[in-house]
Amino acid sequence: MKKILSLLLVIFTVWVGQAQCTDCTGADITLTSANNADYYTFLPNKTYCISGTVTFNYTVTFGNNVTICIPSGAVLACGNGWASTGNQSSNAVTFNVSGKLYAPNAIPFSPTLNIFNGGVFTGTNNSQWQDFDFNGDTLDINVSSGGTIACKQFLLSDTDIANIVNEGSITLYYSDLSVGGCLLNLTNSGELSIGGNFNIGSNSGTNIVNNTGKLTISGEMNSQSTKLELYNYGDGELVMTSNMTYGSNGPNKFENYGTFSCNGLYSTDPTLHMKNEGDMSTHANYDDTVGSFFSNCGTLHMSQNWANLQGTIINTGDMTVVQSSVAFASTGSIENYSTMSLQGITMGSGGIFYNEGYVEFTSSAVYDVKLYGPGSSNQPTHSTSTNYGQFVMYGTSNGPAVLKGNLNFLNNNGSSTQAGCFGTVSDMDSTVTFGTCASCTVVTDYDQCANADGTWPEVESPINMIPVNRNIRSYFQ
Repeated sequence: MKKILSLLLVIFTVWVGQAQCTDCTGADITLTSANNADYYTFLPNKTYCISGTVTFNYTVTFGNNVTICIPSGAVLACGNGWASTGNQSSNAVTFNVSGKLYAPNAIPFSPTLNIFNGGVFTGTNNSQWQDFDFNGDTLDINVSSGGTIACKQFLLSDTDIANIVNEGSITLYYSDLSVGGCLLNLTNSGELSIGGNFNIGSNSGTNIVNNTGKLTISGEMNSQSTKLELYNYGDGELVMTSNMTYGSNGPNKFENYGTFSCNGLYSTDPTLHMKNEGDMSTHANYDDTVGSFFSNCGTLHMSQNWANLQGTIINTGDMTVVQSSVAFASTGSIENYSTMSLQGITMGSGGIFYNEGYVEFTSSAVYDVKLYGPGSSNQPTHSTSTNYGQFVMYGTSNGPAVLKGNLNFLNNNGSSTQAGCFGTVSDMDSTVTFGTCASCTVVTDYDQCANADGTWPEVESPINMIPVNRNIRSYFQ
């Protein structure tokens, strides 16, 4: 994370170092209302400044290496279309906007849009209903605090690479941010609102989205045909009304350290790596794949099913599934080191539920369980715990149960006995206990957090560290 923050600092430093034009001093050419025309050509290798309101009604043509300054109070209003000299999509045009820039739909060159405090970039005639279709080789957008972009949607399908840094406000009021074949690098620390879907297209690279601000998506976030690394940091708030969907073109990664909410979460990527160290909630099903990992070290609240657990859940935080169940496929597994509250589970023939923390079931919809604790053959290799995993049942489970290792069972809706908790037990170790057990130590406070790929971070051993059980908090002198 330090590397990422350092990178963001470098990006920010380079950006703010760019000239925020406050007047027309030093410009090669200053345009005023006297230059209003139907057509205009910005010459290559020139710096222009807009004074007052300048209006071009029809086609405006841009040469290469053009810089246009729009100071506070100034307006550049463009009508029907923009063109690029020689039809070159690589022509570089920089807009430094502290005033207002009204642009047409198609942008056929490679723009750099620096929208400073008080600056506004929107559609022709100040329209927020207009699309922006970026067709140049590259796109660079930098919005500072107090800067604003407002339009209907962004279309990036004909752009090779887009770099967007937002500290202000970007609002796509009525539709999508569609990336297409473009490689996207997006950093948001302001407010970014997408009125439709966030479609991350079909490029062969890895798209990166970093959010420390507020990112709101009224539709879904979809990366079915490409790779996506999504990081929601610190105070970041990421909210989508519909689903987050990952395709099979991984590896994909999602790490949440802030607040994240979506409807459902679906993936066909066998290498999907997810980590929650913040506050995460889903309102529909989660559907993963064989080989995927989900590490929860924060608070995870699911309103519906983990519909088809084929990968691995590692929980060192607080995980709650309030409706229906976690349905294990034959490859599905859970490792719990902290607290879980589940309405129920249904386990496939090869499923594994390892617990050295606390698990509570809130209904009797518990089927064909295979439950393992410390000391069992399914204790993960990184764990050295000799404590107990505790399960609190709600009545009697269904189907034959396998109970192995150090496990303790209580019952919130019946007798805390073997018969009260399980109708049938097919295999049980002598270390399994029922009812109150004074000698069964249960630890739910777990400081370590598994990585998104299911590995565990190496614990350094400074000279002044007090050696303690890895399952209890470590303290320093």
